[in-house]
Amino acid sequence: MPSLRNGLICVLGGTGFLGRRIVRRLRDHGHAVRIASRHPERARSPIADERLQPVRADIADEGSLAAALAGTQGVVNAVSLYLERGNATFRSVHVSGAARVAREAHRAGVERLIHVSGIGADPGSNSPYIRSRGEGELAVKSAFPDAAIVRPAVMFGPDDAFLNTSLTLLRRLPAFPMFGNGRTKLQPADGEDVAEAIARAFGERRPLYELGGPQIYAYEDLLRTIAQKAGSKPVLFPLPFSLWQALARVAELLPNPPLTRSQVELMRIDTIAGSEPGFEALGISPRPLEDVLDQNHGVVMLSRSAPLRLADVVEPQNLTLLIGPEGGWSARELALVPQKATLGPRNLRADTAALVALSRSSPTSTRGGSAETDTSVLAVRPRKPSWVRALTTTTPEASLAMASRNSCELMPRG
Repeated sequence: MPSLRNGLICVLGGTGFLGRRIVRRLRDHGHAVRIASRHPERARSPIADERLQPVRADIADEGSLAAALAGTQGVVNAVSLYLERGNATFRSVHVSGAARVAREAHRAGVERLIHVSGIGADPGSNSPYIRSRGEGELAVKSAFPDAAIVRPAVMFGPDDAFLNTSLTLLRRLPAFPMFGNGRTKLQPADGEDVAEAIARAFGERRPLYELGGPQIYAYEDLLRTIAQKAGSKPVLFPLPFSLWQALARVAELLPNPPLTRSQVELMRIDTIAGSEPGFEALGISPRPLEDVLDQNHGVVMLSRSAPLRLADVVEPQNLTLLIGPEGGWSARELALVPQKATLGPRNLRADTAALVALSRSSPTSTRGGSAETDTSVLAVRPRKPSWVRALTTTTPEASLAMASRNSCELMPRG
């Protein structure tokens, strides 16, 4: 079994949907984490944490990659691409880039390399995206034979593209178009569970994991499950994949396309876990999608190390932030949260309209020399999320700053 206890692990793609979660889980497991990204500023927290090291790196640049991997005991490659633009192609990222990571990791003496691929990866596929995923796995194993391949199913979470887009459209549209006849099978997995599995895989020797959630859905049944939780009853109707491909081709002309051809291609095939080791082999009971839908509608535990964006919340119109020891806050920091405070529009900019209430269920107490703190709750109900520019609590040493599509974090006053 690899000996990586408290070792330094580099996460490539550490600022993405899955990468952020991997970083947090590795940190919780006691590792120092080097967050390698083309945009390292996205990984910086206003509260210093010596275990987190944001660095600039590009898997297409051998020099920056070598520097990012130097001195590390473990590496996670969580870099992925859904849309080809310029020099960033499926082959350059999923095959050439992945092989480059594996070579540099081997050259640097890395003990454990985990390569994130996806269920359905197939080097013989006619789809350029799916084929590149399969070829990438082969390239990684050729350069680093002991590498572990992790294949997640479609992932969901408060800030994912799949769940949020589906929720929004199912609420707004009286009729909802399905991919094909809606019979494609999916096994959605919670992104947090996938990240935890990757963190635990550093203590294992298995070469391959397929991570699917606890339930397999036909696509139509999955949509009906999401719609029911959203309180909606849209009419679902089939739409041929040929038409979806045409729509995706047009959508890809946009700066941030809501749909890509690679996503359409993935919806043509069943993406369910096979007989390979999965969550259970790592001691994880994956959370059902229904539980996450029930819990994550605007209820978020604010983490000390991971700033939250309002855009990351399923229902930012009714946002509740939980601030407690579960988020990594110390007793001293939690003591800065006032017992009771109410802020109204006068405390915000003139173009905002929100009611903010911060309270604690019971005072902080000390027993046996250790401080026990209750979780504080900040409820924010803006008339429009984009109107919330910034708000500040009345605490003397800390402030809770919020900005739509920017960040929401408890940070010391400078």
